[in-house]
Order: sequence, then structure tokens, then C-alpha cells
Amino acid sequence: MSQITVNILEYDAQDHPALVERARGIVPPEAMTRGGKAPLRQTAFFAGRAALAWGLEKLGWRGVIRADKEFGYLVAEPASGMPALFVNISHTELIAVAVIATSPVGIDVEKISRDASRVITRVSSPVEIARLSSWKIFVDGKHIPSPLLLWSGKEAVSKALGLGITFGMHCFEIDLQSETGLYDVRVSGSGPLKLENPALKYFLHQEYLVSVCTEKERLGSGLLCRLVP
Repeated sequence: MSQITVNILEYDAQDHPALVERARGIVPPEAMTRGGKAPLRQTAFFAGRAALAWGLEKLGWRGVIRADKEFGYLVAEPASGMPALFVNISHTELIAVAVIATSPVGIDVEKISRDASRVITRVSSPVEIARLSSWKIFVDGKHIPSPLLLWSGKEAVSKALGLGITFGMHCFEIDLQSETGLYDVRVSGSGPLKLENPALKYFLHQEYLVSVCTEKERLGSGLLCRLVP
């Protein structure tokens, strides 16, 4: 597997039983009834795992997906003869995304109409906040507000480091100044997963912004985006 794959699943709340069945292969039996108490949260939980299950099946990969006991990130344990992979999931409203790579990877999806200006001040460094007004970023030809780009990027990076948003938002800084479409990340702390030269890449799917973080060299080779049928 030479390319990072992003699998996109557009789902509906009415699809819940089908999503549960599609996710069954990678969700441990004890987690089949979890995913949040609210019905919509449960559906989103299984939608993300259904997207991941489909992506792994397309690659012909076999193994076990489990959650790390301390930090909660997904661990892909390969069956004999299968390559080592890293996976991550995100979802919002009626879309779920699952990314698969050969290095630690994080992904986030947000509706581009979301106002992230308030939440971003709680998770960003003074340097990032000071740069916000100077960043004018276009993704796939569309101007995206800097607070949303920074918030989504922070989610993707913290997940790639294995820390998640609970532990990892303050141990790195994102520089949204780039002419290549790859945005540098400076990590000052440590997490359970390691990246030598982390970077961010953004793209749009309909009215959603998707952020992916992994090794810069691998991001430079592009993303293979697939719509889950």
C-alpha cells in the first residue's frame, strides 16, 4: 500500500441497522452496543467503523481493530502476513470518513458552515491565535475561514499523535502558511504515536472540510479518496 486512502461514507439515520452489520467485522462484540447514548451518536459511531471496514476490505487487509486502553485511538493489529497499518475515523452529521495509512494518521471532518471562532481560542497557542488574521486559505478553490481550518487541523494532528483532543491540543502548533498545500506542524510534546515530520492536508467533499495529518513525505504523494457505496 503506497497511498493514503480516505474512505467517505454518506449515511442517514435510517441506515442504522445496516451500518451496524457492515461494522460488525471490526467492532469487538463488547462494543456493539456502545457509541454514545443518543441514537444519532450511535449511528455515527457505526458509520465511521463501516467506512473503515469497507476500506480495509478493499485493500484485502485482515486483522483486528481495537481501541487503545489509555488514550482510545484505534489500533490495527494485522493477521499473519498482513502489513502494519494505521487507521483513524471522524464523523459529523451525515458523513463519516475513515483514513488508512502506513504511518500514524489522523483525520477530521467538519461542515464548512461551522463557526469555530469561539472554540479555537481554548485549544490554540498565542502564536496560532496571533496568526489567524493573516491566514487567507483556499481549499479546492473555496475560501475557508482560518478558525475552522485551525480547529479541524488541531483535531487531525492530535489524533495522529494518539493523544486525541482530550490530551493533545496544546503540544503542537500549526502553521497555515504554505504554497504547496501541505501545512507544517511543530510538535513540542510527546504522544504514544510518533511522527518524524508531520504535516496537514485539506480537501473538500461537498459542504464538508476534511483534514488529514501524517508524515509530510507521504502526504506529498497525494490522497486516494473513495466514496463508500
